[in-house]
Amino acid sequence: TPHPCTHTPHTCSWEMWTSSHLPRGAAHVTMQGAAAIARKLSIDFTPALIGFEVKAGRAIPNIHGIIVAKANEAIILDAEHAHRAAQVEEEAKRMQRKALADWKMLANQLFTRRAVEARFESVYGRPAP
Repeated sequence: TPHPCTHTPHTCSWEMWTSSHLPRGAAHVTMQGAAAIARKLSIDFTPALIGFEVKAGRAIPNIHGIIVAKANEAIILDAEHAHRAAQVEEEAKRMQRKALADWKMLANQLFTRRAVEARFESVYGRPAP
């Protein structure tokens, strides 16, 4: 029988106390951000409820990962790897832009210092380099 939440994957969760509770033809994707990727790719999923935590006397659901069709698991994993690669590339570009800006600032400060020393040579008592 189909899961009662199939038509509304974002409003309820699948109780998965052990790995044997995973439905046939489904996969448990536990990587961080899997739900966002599935949502972006319009892939049906449901959050995986793996237990409860007691905090301040209240039972709080412990959601870990999502449940998707086994055929969609590879699509989500590939999309996650591509997303991480793009993040790494963007971070490298950002750091390169920051390093270039830092070097420009250093060069400007050195030119300014040289100009001040040349102008006020008598105060410093030595000629500008």
